Amino acid sequence: MIVYRLTLSKYAYDLTGSGGLYAAGRCNRKGIPVIYAAQHASLALAEVLVHLELPEVPLDYVLVTIETPDQVPVRRVMPEEALAVSANPPAPVFLVPSVVVPQELNVVMYPEVAGFMARVVKVEPFHIDERLLGYGENQ
Repeated sequence: MIVYRLTLSKYAYDLTGSGGLYAAGRCNRKGIPVIYAAQHASLALAEVLVHLELPEVPLDYVLVTIETPDQVPVRRVMPEEALAVSANPPAPVFLVPSVVVPQELNVVMYPEVAGFMARVVKVEPFHIDERLLGYGENQ
C-alpha cells in the first residue's frame, strides 16, 4: 500500500511515530507512537490545512510517500474504535474515514505493533498554494 504524509522536512524520514508521544490525536492518546497519513496526497493536504494558523504557514513542508508491504495487517475502523484500542492495537495499520473528506480514508500506523513495516520511498518539496489559505492572486 502506498500512502502520503505532508509534514515538516525535519520529520520526513521519521517512521517512529514520535509525535504521538507528545500529543494526543484523533486515533491515539498522548504517549502512543503513531503516524498519520492518507491514501491520497490531496487528502494529506486537506488534513494539514484544517490545522494551520494562516499567518504562520511553514515553508518547509514535504510530501512523503510511504510504502507498507501487502503482508502488513490492515483494519478498517471508525476513529473512536482506533482511539479505544490505541494502547494495544490488534493491527499495526488502520484505515479511518477522514473528518475533512468522509469519503476518503486516513491511514493510521502504529509503528510499535507487531507486524508493522514501512519505508519512505520518496520525499519531495511541497508548496502550499496561497489561494488555499485565502490570500494570493485570484481572490
